Amino acid sequence: MNRDKILIFTNKDDPHTDGLIDLAIKLNVAEKIIRVNTEDILTNTIFSFNSDLGFTITLNDSKRKISDSEVLSVWYRRPEKVETAHLKNNDIEDFVQGQINSLLIGIYIYLESKSTFVSPLFSLRRASFKLPQLMLAKQVGFKIPKSIITNNPDDVDVFFNENSIISTKSIDSPNFHYNGINYPIYNRKLKSYEEIINNYESIRMCPTYFQEFIEKKFDIRVIVIGENVFAFKIESQNNEFSKEDFRGVSADLLSHSIYQLADSDIDKILKFTKLQNLNFSAMDFVLSENDELIFLENNPNGQWMWLEYATKFPLTEKMLNYLLDPK
Repeated sequence: MNRDKILIFTNKDDPHTDGLIDLAIKLNVAEKIIRVNTEDILTNTIFSFNSDLGFTITLNDSKRKISDSEVLSVWYRRPEKVETAHLKNNDIEDFVQGQINSLLIGIYIYLESKSTFVSPLFSLRRASFKLPQLMLAKQVGFKIPKSIITNNPDDVDVFFNENSIISTKSIDSPNFHYNGINYPIYNRKLKSYEEIINNYESIRMCPTYFQEFIEKKFDIRVIVIGENVFAFKIESQNNEFSKEDFRGVSADLLSHSIYQLADSDIDKILKFTKLQNLNFSAMDFVLSENDELIFLENNPNGQWMWLEYATKFPLTEKMLNYLLDPK
């Protein structure tokens, strides 16, 4: 049996996977792709594991079936929590959720030893934390903003006095859910020292992330697929609402273009992703007003489809080619 199939774990509302499958259909390779939407695992998916035979996955709607011996590559895209509301009992739901979660993690780890995994689950999780990201970027030779994470207002006072302009951002999730409303948390420049004084209690309540604010010419989003590095220039300074954080406005309001990185910076990027054991990354940089490339953060399972729409650069094709031939 040929090991030539792509197994994708994601959710039903994932335009990245939709785009990849649409392209695979055009190229007549769609039969090589099995998509598992993890929300409907209980209703649409049959897992069968045998210690002598390995495992199979069968999709009820399409009747398609795949065995682990066929899996060449796995794309851990954006799986969601399985839907269990139909079980109508919270205790049963919790138990079933735990069983499925353990099954899926076991399958992921098992497949990592047999296939190319984009990207290995625990590498993905380790790579997502901002504090070690910064130190690793510094280790491989990138310049980074001076940064502190603290729940001590006195430390913030000192940091403010040492840096002419500082900003604050989230340590973890870029969103804040409050009273049923989801608020985005962007990188935000502090306008005055009074903002710190007025938020002493908030800082004491929750460790807060501060950085020196880098005055920039533009933002750079870097997409790494295997050994390939693709960089995109984002003209964030042309709109008042994207100057501090390019996510402040819709992407279609900003000019995007392909950007050529220096070979030395490409080498650093590949060293960074290899040390994180990643086969994919979406990395954020800025070019300072002094023409220095500054590392901001890494999104090890980040978004990239908008870059393809904006520049017509075939990132979906690059991803599909890598999954079909991950050498």
